[in-house]
Amino acid sequence: MVKVVEQMQRSEIWVLGTPVYWWGPTAQFKAFLDRWVGVRRTTFKGRRIILVIPLGDGNVHTARHTVGMLTDSVKYLGMELIATLLAPGAMNRGQVRQYSEVLAAAYRAGQEAIQKS
Repeated sequence: MVKVVEQMQRSEIWVLGTPVYWWGPTAQFKAFLDRWVGVRRTTFKGRRIILVIPLGDGNVHTARHTVGMLTDSVKYLGMELIATLLAPGAMNRGQVRQYSEVLAAAYRAGQEAIQKS
């Protein structure tokens, strides 16, 4: 985690992603977030965040708990949420390539995050 935090400190823009498993993030992603407890808050303040959340379910409502938890965490830590990208129905690796609207939104989010640099 020390090396990851060092990389996070050098980056102004973070893309955070997790699929939705049973209405929440994966255990690995949640463990990653939980490890932020020991990190200085200045590491997070002002970082621009893009959230990427694929979910096998076709209903975006299924991601509401994951989106809420991540949105609240970003706000609490003084980060700037640029975009939340949901990919409902994207269950398999690479499947998001079939979702042109999600890819276009990801491109726009990246452009917006860079322009704020």
